[in-house]
Amino acid sequence: MVETTKRDYVLREGFQPVFETATELSDALDAEVAMPRTCKKQTQRANAPAENAEEHYLRNIFLPVVDAVISELTRRFPDSYPGKDLLMIPSRLGDVTTVLNAAKTYEADLPSPTCLGPELTSWRARWAEVEASERPSSALEALNRCSCSIHPNIYALLKLLCTLPLTSCAAERSFSALKRVKTAGRSTMGEDRLEGLLLLEMHKSIHVDAASVVKKYLKKRETHAVARRKCSAEEKFEIFKFLDKNDR
Repeated sequence: MVETTKRDYVLREGFQPVFETATELSDALDAEVAMPRTCKKQTQRANAPAENAEEHYLRNIFLPVVDAVISELTRRFPDSYPGKDLLMIPSRLGDVTTVLNAAKTYEADLPSPTCLGPELTSWRARWAEVEASERPSSALEALNRCSCSIHPNIYALLKLLCTLPLTSCAAERSFSALKRVKTAGRSTMGEDRLEGLLLLEMHKSIHVDAASVVKKYLKKRETHAVARRKCSAEEKFEIFKFLDKNDR
């Protein structure tokens, strides 16, 4: 009950400056902050009862958005998430015991797990003498200023921090050749055109002789033109032999 009351108080305190800013903006635009029309049965949007416009936007807009953000963060970073306790960034170093417990999940990725404790002590002592404003504030910055020969285990853990996904988006489409194929090449219902472009995209190292491609294309056109001619089979055979001889 106490935590719920404190949370509601914090949310209301955070809503007040947001609403004041919105009110000032609406006054500058000569617009009125008013409640939208309500009805008994609302199906298209939230319709929590409210006495005024401020209460309406708090209950129907602000609180649902904040709850959704908190729920997503809780789902994405649960208490059992092992990476959240790898606090080795110099600007906010965590407790050595907490980091050691979190690092047990990644022992297979460490060059020497038994030396991690002394490394953490040395790592903390190194940054204790540096001004807080000059300490690295991100995992990537800390990785660039970490010596792989002096702190190999910390270097490996910092690399893990830099590569751990922060979102649930799929990466295979972003790094595949399919994404790099132009949209104009996919404007067909069939798959032949798409597969041909993918082969060109994925096998860039193979040299394609443009002259040979043009010659093959012209030969196919000539072959179709000959096939449509009104002549005997013997004449068509002689023409095909002539085209094949010239192609060689």
